[in-house]
Amino acid sequence: MWIDDVVSHATIRSTWGNSIRDRVVKDFANAADRDSHTAQVVDGTLATTADDQRLWRKHAGVWLPALPYMAQGTNGADTNLANGQVFNNAVTMQLPAGYRWGLFTWMVLLSTPAALDWRAEARLYTAGGGNLIGAAQQWGHANGASVTLVLSSAWTVNAAGEGCVGTIQNITGVANSVVGVNMNNFYSRLSALLIP
Repeated sequence: MWIDDVVSHATIRSTWGNSIRDRVVKDFANAADRDSHTAQVVDGTLATTADDQRLWRKHAGVWLPALPYMAQGTNGADTNLANGQVFNNAVTMQLPAGYRWGLFTWMVLLSTPAALDWRAEARLYTAGGGNLIGAAQQWGHANGASVTLVLSSAWTVNAAGEGCVGTIQNITGVANSVVGVNMNNFYSRLSALLIP
């Protein structure tokens, strides 16, 4: 609704002041502080939470993210995988509530600790080994340099929030093959750009 200019020396009416109040971005300390005022603000109100520096929009009585959000995963430890061996929970990530879909990118540095060619597969699932978000494979040569496996995928996420987990498996098919997995944050990272 359009609000007329205030005329000089005029008394400001409560309807005018309340309309302005409803258009101001509210600042809250955290989600609990914001939620304690949900009933007092109208749908369409914008608010920020200081603890996580995020912008929210009230819609249909609930607070939803107003901007995309970049989530980061937590890596497991470095390991060497024998033929057929699976590295479960190589990476984990908790996706916050309020988002509809995400663009996932998982990069993992793999190396050749044995004198054999190798092949590895990375898979990203919703938590609990649920739905497959994406998968990628990488080959490496005996005594070759380290290579980066990159998995990229778009996924419709659970609006209530959910977790995701990554696995890596040595799928070479040769008895003595070994795949080295470097999970140092400098080399390996799971990121998700989440869209409200």
